[in-house]
Amino acid sequence: MSQANKILHILNVSLLFLIPAAFLPCQELPEIVQVTTHPSPDYAPAVSPDGKWMASVSERSGNPDIWIKRLPRGVSTQVTLHPSDDTEPAWSPDSKKLVFVSKRRDAAGDLWLVKLDMRRDGIPQGDPVQLTRYLGSDRSPSFSPDGEKIVFVSNRSGRPNLWTFELSSGRETALTHGGGAEPCWSPDGNRILFTSFETEPDGDLAAIDLRLKEPFKFHSVTRGSAMDGQGRWSPDGKKVAFRRFADDTDGDGAVT
Repeated sequence: MSQANKILHILNVSLLFLIPAAFLPCQELPEIVQVTTHPSPDYAPAVSPDGKWMASVSERSGNPDIWIKRLPRGVSTQVTLHPSDDTEPAWSPDSKKLVFVSKRRDAAGDLWLVKLDMRRDGIPQGDPVQLTRYLGSDRSPSFSPDGEKIVFVSNRSGRPNLWTFELSSGRETALTHGGGAEPCWSPDGNRILFTSFETEPDGDLAAIDLRLKEPFKFHSVTRGSAMDGQGRWSPDGKKVAFRRFADDTDGDGAVT
């Protein structure tokens, strides 16, 4: 089975495991491969687009830092080494760069970028570069499929909203104004799925069509009183999976 056809699963003990993604819920679980063994917490795993590497956050050096390793049992390489927290790693489409959230110059977190030498177990090529400089929270970064932009969540407008950062120019553009979180770029790069708080305070799924001119407008994907979020596209961009919290309103033990 190819490395790209696998997903990561986090157990409560904060070790990382690798399991094949192509199994049905009704089937018996396939082999689970443990990929980290350190007694310190390991979390926030991200598999590279080429399926060969895993980035994650580990506290084995005393505080949260970014580490990577070749899957499934390669050498672990420390990417960041700083007394401030480095978290939320996300891969570039070419599997050669990582964007992450660091608190080294802002206690609320900024976006930073680091290039990796994949021929040498992913050691950093130079120091990380600071991308955003807003004195507030910038988080949840995700590369566009063409690698030219990063979508992220920032509270610079007074509440969490979606923004993009253009790597070539440094331009930052607001995508939402009524509240947004958990952005996920579609495989074709034309849309961004996200959790919207504009019409439902607990969150509904919505999508922005980037082919339309600014100001960007979104359309609802889900509606209702349930709390919907953490949306992810299918590889063909035709379906989405998401998390829903709903109440058992009639007390029958089932959410319907």
